[in-house]
Amino acid sequence: MEMENANKQEGPIQAPQENLPFHRGILNQKGSFIIILGIILIILVIGIGGYYFGTRNKQTVQDKTLNNVQPSPTSRISTTPPATMSKTPYLAAFMRKGEIWIKNFLSNQEYKVSETAKVEEPVFSPNAKYLYYFEIVHAGGGFPRYGLFVSDVNGYSEKTFKMVANQHASKLKWSSDGNYLGMVLFANDIPGGSQYFEEAFIYDTGSQKETSLGKLTKGTSEGDAYLVNASCDKLELQYTEFCKEYVSYIAVPRNDVYKGGYKNEEYSKSKYTKSNYKLTKSERLENGLVVLEYYTGEPQNPESKWGIGGGVFIPGYDVGVTETYTILIDEQAGKILQELPMAIDSDFVFDANF
Repeated sequence: MEMENANKQEGPIQAPQENLPFHRGILNQKGSFIIILGIILIILVIGIGGYYFGTRNKQTVQDKTLNNVQPSPTSRISTTPPATMSKTPYLAAFMRKGEIWIKNFLSNQEYKVSETAKVEEPVFSPNAKYLYYFEIVHAGGGFPRYGLFVSDVNGYSEKTFKMVANQHASKLKWSSDGNYLGMVLFANDIPGGSQYFEEAFIYDTGSQKETSLGKLTKGTSEGDAYLVNASCDKLELQYTEFCKEYVSYIAVPRNDVYKGGYKNEEYSKSKYTKSNYKLTKSERLENGLVVLEYYTGEPQNPESKWGIGGGVFIPGYDVGVTETYTILIDEQAGKILQELPMAIDSDFVFDANF
């Protein structure tokens, strides 16, 4: 009787809920379906966004080695200068076998910047975004003429200042913000020649264009003192202030007399001097640290046997004097802070000034 009454229950017979597949049980609930759909959309947005920004960040922070690209160093340093100059180097530029290299001390990476062979003597801009360097010239003494190159610190592009055959540069000066570089260009390497002239320029590192300040005449002072035959007021406004500063600079002769370097005799043979090496540079920096550069071997470049005004050898480039090393020392503590093997003509950055 109980079975018969059970079979007579009113209304449709429903299968027990627990016998339904799990996903069908959920989808039968409209609210649950909307929630799941929302969760899926959120996961997709987060995933795509994370991949996009992660990829961009990876490309941004990747350091340049020999084949990769390094970001601008200004993205990693404070825009507020410290009260005193740091004694921890951030970057170093140096010559190695006729090429310009940069050492990033934060990432401990070295990479080549120069594209043109036979270059030396790199100098950073005050904001550490750019540097200039010169073509290697073996001629000794006389008129200061060198091929000039300017590169951004990442090595993306190299500007060559040879607009006229045999054009050379001298009297280089950075603006305090590093945005401009003043230079004197010589259109021919034989003073008095029919095509010889001297002209002053301001190079804009941002636009990579140079603006002429005018042709030059010799000043009344001895040496390489020049007067500009033009007015700075005729230039675009952004160049006017630095133009006046640079014109005053080139009107004063340089003092190129070699004074022997900082404590030259002391550091020629010291605990920092390796066997068979000779001291070629000793310089005390503004922060009190000392840069020492050494080389070994004897000059074997062809010009070294010239007669009067004979050629000079280039440590770190010429055959026989390619073995070099540079050290940065704390003189008071008596210890080496950094050593750069196979490096010479070094320039250090401790804090970028803005």
